[in-house]
Amino acid sequence: MRYVAAAIVIMLAIVLVPSTVYAQSMMVQPPASGACWGLWNVTINLNQYLLVHVLSNNYSLYVFTPSQYRQWVSGYQSYTVYTQQVISGGTYLVQLPTGQYSVVLYPTPCGVGVNAVVKVVNQPGIGITALGPLITNYIMAYVNLTEFSPEGTIDVALGSMIMTTGTYGNHEYWVVEIMNIQNGEAWLTAYVINVTGKDPVTVNALSKQLGTVGEPYAIYLVLMTNITNGNALVWAGYSVIQNGSYYKEPMIKWIGGASIGVGVSRSIIAMNPYLATPGGYSYDSELVVGNGIGNSQPLIAKVALLYWNGESFMPVTNLYNFAINTNITSTYLTITTCNGLPCIVNGVPNYGLLTSFNVSSVPMTYVEWETPNGSLVSTYITKPMNITYPSTLNSTPGTMLRLVGITVINDGSSELLNATSVVIDPSDKPQVIIVRPDYVRYYLVSIMSLGSVIINETKANNYIGWLRNGSVLVIDMEPNYFNNGTRLMPINGNELLIEVHGPTNVTIGWIRQYLVSVISEYPILVNGSLTTNYVGWFSEYGHLIINASTQYQGNEIRHIPINGTGVYTVYGPINITIGWETQYLVSIASPIPIAVNGAETKNYIAWLNNGTAITIVVPRYYYFGNDTRLVLKTPINGTVIINGPMLINITGSPQYLVTIRSPVPIIVNGTRSRNYTAWVYPNSTIRLSIPKYQIMPNLTLLIASLINVNGHEYPLRGSAILIINSPKSVIIDYRRNYVTYLALALVALLALVMIMRFRGGTNYGHGDDVTTL
Repeated sequence: MRYVAAAIVIMLAIVLVPSTVYAQSMMVQPPASGACWGLWNVTINLNQYLLVHVLSNNYSLYVFTPSQYRQWVSGYQSYTVYTQQVISGGTYLVQLPTGQYSVVLYPTPCGVGVNAVVKVVNQPGIGITALGPLITNYIMAYVNLTEFSPEGTIDVALGSMIMTTGTYGNHEYWVVEIMNIQNGEAWLTAYVINVTGKDPVTVNALSKQLGTVGEPYAIYLVLMTNITNGNALVWAGYSVIQNGSYYKEPMIKWIGGASIGVGVSRSIIAMNPYLATPGGYSYDSELVVGNGIGNSQPLIAKVALLYWNGESFMPVTNLYNFAINTNITSTYLTITTCNGLPCIVNGVPNYGLLTSFNVSSVPMTYVEWETPNGSLVSTYITKPMNITYPSTLNSTPGTMLRLVGITVINDGSSELLNATSVVIDPSDKPQVIIVRPDYVRYYLVSIMSLGSVIINETKANNYIGWLRNGSVLVIDMEPNYFNNGTRLMPINGNELLIEVHGPTNVTIGWIRQYLVSVISEYPILVNGSLTTNYVGWFSEYGHLIINASTQYQGNEIRHIPINGTGVYTVYGPINITIGWETQYLVSIASPIPIAVNGAETKNYIAWLNNGTAITIVVPRYYYFGNDTRLVLKTPINGTVIINGPMLINITGSPQYLVTIRSPVPIIVNGTRSRNYTAWVYPNSTIRLSIPKYQIMPNLTLLIASLINVNGHEYPLRGSAILIINSPKSVIIDYRRNYVTYLALALVALLALVMIMRFRGGTNYGHGDDVTTL
């Protein structure tokens, strides 16, 4: 907060300043010897006023022309254009002719600045300006435009001084929310202006389109400040509570929030007649209406300005009827009283102090009530409102309405009153009251029966009475039994529940039923119900449906129904016994096709009746056609009688065809052979002893050179071992050498024999190296 010393302010356009005093000329004495005073030289133009806000001390206010001031300051008596005694905290609006003036506050302590705001303003708008002193964080304005020109322009402004205190010192913000109505459409704009320094700086602006405006048009405008984690925020909001003939609940809608500082410990809306900013903004809150210069279109607006005291809204204090900070103007609006509230109307403005008003005159209680015929009516109240409902209403034949209470919903909290009337008191804060009559319909109920019935625990044949809508009528009926499995049964069952929603006539009917007995060893479905032994009553000509499904014991045994199932039409008492057949699961697993009961199959699974004969034919071998076969083993090969679950596993061991060809005899597993053929199990081994050379009768020398296995050639170094994991075709290859080389061969043979003997070898016709293939 800052105190403003005297300053020269020329035509500072600053937002609505209502309180007018017309110039009053008089003769004043010259200043005393050694006296001091404050001086402001100003220029007044058309539609401008002189505004003086005294922040401390009491003074004489003199307004001189320049020549009058020169005469007065020279020590002579002089006339003034205007003279007024002003007091600390007072605000004065002076209407002067256009021209230049010297404004004097006299006397003042010498050497000390004058603590006052003196400035020239445009003709201000009309409304409510509150200087307090008051402190709050929430302020609300009420405006009800009951008459206005839709094609005209209307400005409604709510402004407040907000002061923050924190790590970075004190800061002051002038926050103003302006609703502009033009051509039947309304816009709402909020400005946040930093006025801490001498020159104001707009730091944020928010806007919202409110839509079409009807007549009358009532709205709340609100400003609020709070602190979140040291961040000070200012919020601007509104609530349209009436638009034309439609009332709306007072729900505040925020157009947005703006940050006004960090590291803040205190943020308040301040009203103080003794404080102002360096730039001349007074510490006040203002609700101002303006329609421009020279506009005399019809306008009636009821207004109120309230602050939140922590529990309720209260009227602001220390009131003026003109704007001080808000730059909105009007030349043909004045203020009067309408139904206890300030009321802005057309007329010549009369600026000055404003009489306080009562918060009870501000409509803040929204009431919505339902009429007996179901229609909804709503309004706002400022006085207690009595709502009364008749205890009964006219009814149609067989129908009657009775009032059982009144439900009152107060801001969402519901209460049922056992009464025929309720009084709604107005609230000192926005409130929603919803009233609903609790009318209950009663209907005439008639019950007719040939037999005895019990109606709501009372035995009767015929019943006539009034029951409440939604009531449950419980009718208990007992069957009549005969000795031959026959009875008479009420058509509606043993108990009839009727929920009453209208006039009701009930006639109890009866039907003949017969006793039905169904016996089964295993569970069956009787008309959809699972049972083993069923006994029940069926209506005459009714249908008895018996379904039986296969029953599994879980150990590869099951039972299937063989008779007694189907659909029966009931003409009299019935006794039925269901027959069952036992079956066993027979599974035959085989790696190759076999014959089961003459049909070829690979894996056979079937449920067979107890005592059934089954014939199984399994071959000894199964050939795959790729030199591979299976040697089959089976526990059963023939006919077997089924007398229990049976699992037969037929297994097969693979064998591979091995052929060995050689032009000369070789040793195969110890047996001499030239052409060897055999079926061999996997992982078996065949040892081949192959001579490296042989001399044929025609003196041809055969030398073993290669062994060919399945088309792959391997060098032959002597004996070979074949590991069998697939079919194998083996060919021993010898190279022929003829007589011309016989001498060489004999020499080599002799040398070889000598070497073999030298080594001690005994198998001198065969190699010692072994090749494993």
